[in-house]
Amino acid sequence: MQNRKVNNDYFNGLADGKAASAKEVERLKTEINQLKTTLAETEIKLKSQSEIIKPKVVITVREPIKLDESKLVDIPRRCKDCKCEFVYTVKDQLKFASWGLTRKPKRCPECRRIRRENDYFPYIPPCPLQ
Repeated sequence: MQNRKVNNDYFNGLADGKAASAKEVERLKTEINQLKTTLAETEIKLKSQSEIIKPKVVITVREPIKLDESKLVDIPRRCKDCKCEFVYTVKDQLKFASWGLTRKPKRCPECRRIRRENDYFPYIPPCPLQ
């Protein structure tokens, strides 16, 4: 949008104590009405653009899950990627519950770290024959 400079001669004239002619007053009123119309059209365009382009952001908040610590035990698990065995400890269970996660992990901590570093692409373990 272009910034238009309004002619301030009329207002400067009033500050100097001079009276403006009726023709000058009429010209300024016309210019003000044109600026108001331009502003209204711009607001309508911006409003219609915001209706067309709506951001699609969904934020989900997980509530922390309360677990009874006395009933928790370490759980042996097998990693989905590297097939090694790891232990899903009570400490990890409490940590995941505080984040609102309910499922047991499928990957060992090392594979989870590698997966995060690779932007969640699947981790392919090295071939044991090499």
